[in-house]
Amino acid sequence: MTFREFVKKTDYVIKKPVSKHLEASGIIHSAGEKSIMFEIIKESKYKVAANIFASKKKVADYLGCEVKDLVPVMTRALNKPTKPKIAAKTDHAEIELDLEKLPILFHTEKDGGNYISSGVSRAKCMLS
Repeated sequence: MTFREFVKKTDYVIKKPVSKHLEASGIIHSAGEKSIMFEIIKESKYKVAANIFASKKKVADYLGCEVKDLVPVMTRALNKPTKPKIAAKTDHAEIELDLEKLPILFHTEKDGGNYISSGVSRAKCMLS
């Protein structure tokens, strides 16, 4: 399963406009380990996917293995990394990057600014 396919299986899809300033992060916090796709962020033309890997179960589902196998699977991936597949053609366009246009969330009232709370990693389950 590709990452895009996995993201499409979010637990909740929010279709109403939501602000990246406190509102989206409040919804994310209230969802616990449920994944969310925000279709409309008021301050951006981009969608936001959140909590994609908020639990060991979600990570295991993506990797196609059981939760009990996560440590061995990830250890194997770290010890024997595979070469990335190079795509000859993609549907992506190269653009001039303006970080202010990205829907980077402002999480709590005392934050100094917007920030990305975690990164994304990809791996392939060697058991499947």
